[in-house]
Amino acid sequence: MGVAVTHEQVSILLERFYGLSAKCTRLGGEYDQNYQVSDTQESKKFLLKIAPVFKDLKSLRFETEVQNIMAQKCQAYHIPKILPSLDGKLIIETMLHDHMVAIRLIEWVDGEVLGNIHLRTVSMLKNWGELAGIMSTKMPEAPAQNAANQDQWNLDHFDQNEELVELIDDPDLQLIISSYFSLFRDRHRASLTQCEKGLIHGDLNDHNVFIDPASIDCPIIGAIDFGDLMYTSLIHELAVTAAYAIMHCEDPLAAVSHMLQSYTHYRQATELELQLLYGLIAMRLCTTICHAAKNKIDHPDREYLQVSNIPARDALLKWHSISPKLAYYSFREASGLSPLPQKKRILEHIRRTRKGNILPYEKLENLSAIHLGIDSHLLDENGSLQSDLAEYKLKKELGEKTGIGGYGEIRSIYDSEQFVSEGLSGRKYRSVHLGLDLWTREGTEVYSPLDGRIYGVADHQVQGDYGGLVIVEHKVGQDNFFLLYGHLDPRSISRQIGDDIKAGEKIAQLGARSVNGGWVPHLHFQLILDMLDHKDNFPGVCAHEDQALWKAICPDPCVFFPIEETEKEEYSVEQLLQLRGQYIGKNLSISYADPLYVLRGRREFLIDHKGHSYLDLVNNVAHVGHENPRIVNVIKRQAEKLNTNTRYLHHLLDSASRRLLETLPDHITRCYFVNSGSEANDLALRMARCFTGSLKTLCLEMAYHGHTQSLIDVSGYKNQRTGGAGFPMHVQVLEVNTSRDHVQNKFRTSNSIGQTFIHESILSCAGQVPLNQEFIQEIYHQVHQNNGVCIADEVQTGLGRVGSHYWAFQLYDLNPDIVTIGKPIGNGHPIAVVACSEKVAEAFDNGMEYFNTFGGNPVSCAVVKEMLSIIEEDGLLEKAKEKGHFLKKAVETLSHKYTIINDVRGEGLFLGVQMGDGKYHSAKNLAKHLKEELRQQGILVSTDGPNEDILKIKPPLVITVAELDYFVRTLRNILARPYFSVH
Repeated sequence: MGVAVTHEQVSILLERFYGLSAKCTRLGGEYDQNYQVSDTQESKKFLLKIAPVFKDLKSLRFETEVQNIMAQKCQAYHIPKILPSLDGKLIIETMLHDHMVAIRLIEWVDGEVLGNIHLRTVSMLKNWGELAGIMSTKMPEAPAQNAANQDQWNLDHFDQNEELVELIDDPDLQLIISSYFSLFRDRHRASLTQCEKGLIHGDLNDHNVFIDPASIDCPIIGAIDFGDLMYTSLIHELAVTAAYAIMHCEDPLAAVSHMLQSYTHYRQATELELQLLYGLIAMRLCTTICHAAKNKIDHPDREYLQVSNIPARDALLKWHSISPKLAYYSFREASGLSPLPQKKRILEHIRRTRKGNILPYEKLENLSAIHLGIDSHLLDENGSLQSDLAEYKLKKELGEKTGIGGYGEIRSIYDSEQFVSEGLSGRKYRSVHLGLDLWTREGTEVYSPLDGRIYGVADHQVQGDYGGLVIVEHKVGQDNFFLLYGHLDPRSISRQIGDDIKAGEKIAQLGARSVNGGWVPHLHFQLILDMLDHKDNFPGVCAHEDQALWKAICPDPCVFFPIEETEKEEYSVEQLLQLRGQYIGKNLSISYADPLYVLRGRREFLIDHKGHSYLDLVNNVAHVGHENPRIVNVIKRQAEKLNTNTRYLHHLLDSASRRLLETLPDHITRCYFVNSGSEANDLALRMARCFTGSLKTLCLEMAYHGHTQSLIDVSGYKNQRTGGAGFPMHVQVLEVNTSRDHVQNKFRTSNSIGQTFIHESILSCAGQVPLNQEFIQEIYHQVHQNNGVCIADEVQTGLGRVGSHYWAFQLYDLNPDIVTIGKPIGNGHPIAVVACSEKVAEAFDNGMEYFNTFGGNPVSCAVVKEMLSIIEEDGLLEKAKEKGHFLKKAVETLSHKYTIINDVRGEGLFLGVQMGDGKYHSAKNLAKHLKEELRQQGILVSTDGPNEDILKIKPPLVITVAELDYFVRTLRNILARPYFSVH
């Protein structure tokens, strides 16, 4: 500003004009000198602005007046007041170093500037839109000349910046920006003159709005800086705000739609304004980029003038990729209007004028409704419709009939990268089907039901795409609509773009899987009301969160068939919660505040009823992946032949036992098959007590071994917490971190003969706590010295999860007498195993028969054998070691920057991340909210530990490094929020 002001001089000014004894800290600013002022007597904070008076004092007075008016009117957000001096002045004009300056003291806004973090949550965007709506409606009426001259930023005068386009250093970007200037000049200039005018803030950018850092969603709580007030079209307030909001945003159209929804609560945009909004947002981004290019030349040393340049460029490129028509329809929907008002009259026209069949046999009795949603039994073992098995199952289901259905159906079959994008909250999955499918034989002829013209012809030979495709355009007065025919045999398409086609004339034939994108033969038939500038392709599926808009663009094509609407009614989460509360015990807990309704699993993913795939980092039961095809098939094959109990001989019982024992130490020679980890541990205690003749049992603090009463007795995780009765007299508890000498003393004074010791090799519910080798070996030594039995509970840690060894007890070079193996040995099939030494087995054989109705049945044994083969053949031990090392190191690296991570511990793919207390919240709350936020971002973890401050990570061993890296990146982005900051 040309006036150097020292901290001492600032203190003198504060004392002289405001009577404040205060400390001050210099802040940034383009023209003004800004200081944070801390009143040493009343512990209050203020903002002091010292402006050079080459700024128009009339405008400064107007700005001050408006800001105080808005501070009064805007109750929902903190707009700071300009405070009066000792003599009542809002602006102090005084001389400093022979320069006239204007001084203002302003209320301090508690919070954090949004520009300090790159974050766009839905609640934040709604706040931002609401703030723009308030600014558009509550500003005082004022003539245009009262506002400062902001023509270079006023979108009503967009053309003043066009000469700056040539300064941009990217030729491709120049072309895009020039096209927007041309669009406005040729088509929108006249429209802007018809928009409602008024005073707007003009610059609600992310450096002028404040968020609440103590809330995980970082809601906007206030706004500052009325220095860019301008008299212009009111819709520009939203356009300018939205242009900043979509910077650092992966789904800009969704972001603006959320903002517009809230904006509409205060001001309903007109039809004209909704038509202009897409271009106005683009023009504000263009203006930002143009001025950044000019400033780079004029002021190369002022880096802060480039702060929005790169984000604006990135945002413009994303915005440019969005169809303006799609944006307009989305804006109509967000404003509470029908997205496509022509929909009703087009559908009425179709009902009146439909002439011919689409397939040669469309009588009602030849059509059979078919369900291919997420939980359909007609998909193959991979949940796919692109295989011989899926084709066989569909043909068997339909017989000679034609299957029909699928409009609006939520499906899990679209799992390739082309169906996934980044949304506002993690990945966005296109899972809602927008067409009607007709499932019939390849080679079936397809006909046009109406007169029309060929609009598009293509051959999309990418797996999962349309294959042969024809799009036909039909006219309805001033309107037109389109019919898309996909999965055709491209060799049967003889018509060209522009050809006329009559009702009843052949279009093409259905293609085989080899030419139709890999699908079981069928016709994808889609009604489209606007092609959105597409020529020879169109989306056939959309994301669940966007379905209302896309269903308006693509209504149900059942209007062409003698059937009712085809969407299948689904349960809602709310209905399921109500039913659960009515019929299920209340202490059966549900994970996550926003419960998941899960319908399918695939490898390391769980798929919910909306078609969203969640990266499952917590399900150690699905050891080799959810619904592993090999496990599914072996269950089917054996269940078709025999499933009975062990009172009959069967080779699978013997071979499964032999294969399992080969992975265990040589002294473990016997197997007992049961149905769950709890049953395995319960049986193990019973066997140990048969050997020792004593109920006395040693266990570790915060251990968890199962839900039967005998196991609750030795599980501090249960009996020492809410609802627990504590340890019974026959149970002795050892602290996890107890020293070696202390352990020895306890044993010496216990005089225990025949003591049973049960332990997890890495304490799971205590927070993935590894054991001290010297500690655990000493316990083993003394138990065995007293003729006791050691039970290694490998229910959660076994089968190679720790990577370096098959069993976690091998980490400490232990020799347990009994090893219990749980659900992971069945990959979710209900089977568990107790493996023990010969001496324990002999003691258990005391004359009382052991029998288990389902334990060791042929189906379960077939699963055990297949599980062991998969682990060996796929090298899952080594992979668990490599992936665990990658993940542990990556999270440890995060902990160097985000010191709220106290510890990363565990082995292989059995890890725990311990949180520490933050600036705003306890470690327990931070872990809880981190778990919930990860769930919202599509990643599942759980929390545990004595203080519930541990994130537990124990995914299926088949998880990829790419998915683990995705987790780390997502975790980093969440930890970057002020909510989790300790600084």
